[in-house]
Order: sequence, then C-alpha cells, then structure tokens
Amino acid sequence: WFRAGKKLLSGVELKCVKFDYDAAQQLFLATGPGTITLDNSRVSEPNEEVGRFSLRRPCWVIVENFDTLKYFLEENRIVADARSQEILIDYFPIVNGQYGQHSVATASHVEAFLYQTADGQSELSTLTASGGITYKDDDNEFVGSELFYDHNEFIMKVKGDEFQPCYFNGALVDAIEYNVRTAEGTVEIIGPGALQMKSKK
Repeated sequence: WFRAGKKLLSGVELKCVKFDYDAAQQLFLATGPGTITLDNSRVSEPNEEVGRFSLRRPCWVIVENFDTLKYFLEENRIVADARSQEILIDYFPIVNGQYGQHSVATASHVEAFLYQTADGQSELSTLTASGGITYKDDDNEFVGSELFYDHNEFIMKVKGDEFQPCYFNGALVDAIEYNVRTAEGTVEIIGPGALQMKSKK
C-alpha cells in the first residue's frame, strides 16, 4: 500500500485459496485459483518518461487464473504458474481520468523482476512469459512460445518453437522485436531478410 498523507493512492488485492509465508526462504506463496489486482488509478503521472507498462503511472493491472503465485522477497521476483488454464494479464492505463489503450497477455508461466524506485514505489524491470503466449493491444496481436519484455529498454521480444509457432497479426514469422515506446519493430520472416514494421502510436 502507498499513502500520501491519509489518502490511499495505490494498493494490491490478492484473492486465493491459501496463503503461506516461508521465513527461511523469505517466500510468500499464494495457492489458487487466484487473482491479484494492482490499483494505481489514483497516483500522479510521473514527471519523467516511465514507459507504456510502468507500474508507477496511473493504471490497473490484473493477473487472473494462476494456480500458484510465489513472491521471493529478497530477489523482488514474482513467479506465477497455471496448470488448468492460462494466466490472464490485463493492463489498463489511466489517461486524464479515462481508460487508455488496453493490453492483454496470456501464458502458462510468468516470471517478473521488480525493483524499488527512489520514492519507494515498485517498478517492473523484466517480464518473461512462456508455455505458449498471446499478446494483444489496439494495434497488434502476437502469438508465440515465449515473450520477454525489458521495461528499461522498452523492448518486447516474442519467439516461437515447433509446438507454438510465432505469429504477427496472423502472419507466420520467425520472431518479433517490438519497441513499445515508439511502436516500431522488426519481424523476422521465414527465409532471408527481415520485415520492418511500424504501428500506430
């Protein structure tokens, strides 16, 4: 929870079947099916550029359908797994009091590293989703076996394998590298060369 004076600005709500803490490993374990919701809708817009999927800007983040969710306190690392159905991740930015561009991803396994900012807030460092993934926003739809997002570089990479090939907006490709800040990226296509793409901002 993050407070300014007596006003609650943001908070995390966890719904699960069982919740445990292992003091030796400094590990929090939530057993699902479960949902975790981050409500940052009341925080102020940061003065500096923080990126499209920042946890410091006004937003809602909802992670649903996990069977286990582990938080390793010392590493500031979150690991979520789903067996029966895919994990669903929704990101809703708040822009001028209204919902901005909604992004949604699915995966069987998610691992995220966080770090603490100078003002004590948590921010995303990297996120890896695997076990078959999908990503969709207003402009693009990616499908693959694995997705990696580096928040500091604003780069999202998607690759496929023999079980789950990589698709960009329905087209079969080898891999995708996408800059979420500039909405520009490179798609590696089957065969020589690469296809440059630019999406709407």
